[in-house]
Amino acid sequence: MQDYLIKYHDRPKVRKGAMVCGLPDSGLVAKIAVDYLIDQLKPKPVAEIYSPHLPPQVLIRENGVVEPMSHRLYYAASEKLLIYTGDSQPVDPEGAYSLSELVVDLAAQNSVGELLILAAMIKGAPVEEPKVFISATDDELAKEYEALGAKRTTMGAITWMHGLILGRALDRGVRAVCLSSETQGDVPDPVAAELALKMVGERLNLKLDTRKLHRRKKSPPELGAGSLPSGQEAPQERKREPTYIG
Repeated sequence: MQDYLIKYHDRPKVRKGAMVCGLPDSGLVAKIAVDYLIDQLKPKPVAEIYSPHLPPQVLIRENGVVEPMSHRLYYAASEKLLIYTGDSQPVDPEGAYSLSELVVDLAAQNSVGELLILAAMIKGAPVEEPKVFISATDDELAKEYEALGAKRTTMGAITWMHGLILGRALDRGVRAVCLSSETQGDVPDPVAAELALKMVGERLNLKLDTRKLHRRKKSPPELGAGSLPSGQEAPQERKREPTYIG
């Protein structure tokens, strides 16, 4: 069985740009952030990725037309920024590994200078003053994000694709960092998403208007299907920090 099929619309030439990756996770933190980034920058669709490792279902759009589950790659030329996201994370470990490998392959093929992976740090309880924690492929990169106000993650695990992408980037020599926003974990969290977006914007010198995102804080949508791999539940807060990152 083929792990995935890529349908290209365009093949942009990216040299020493950046890449942001975020998939549905606990609290939909990464997904909310990346979708808002796409809304702000209006990047050009580059490719769609289809995989039998994604949930066996189709999505019904507002016009009543169905679409298969997919991952997607975009490119914002003026910002030299690739963006990777999708409808769901894979339902099995094999798919998580193969699609994570694909993400790093895309970063390497396009000579991406820095890969930013967005994720959620699950606390299992409301977080009054959330912070952004980082894990990086090298100490110097971690220091650069500390200078932006992030805290270093010093223990724990980064689960599913967000963690596997970071691990594979380390193996391939791709400079990468995972930005994990603290969140309760079981409800959509635009506040945590905004924290990540602000750090991405500052790091990449992007002008992002988060006013539309503020409206989502007042009445967040229900947690959608596909936010976690099938059979996975948001881990509860552990006695010692940091907790699991999803």
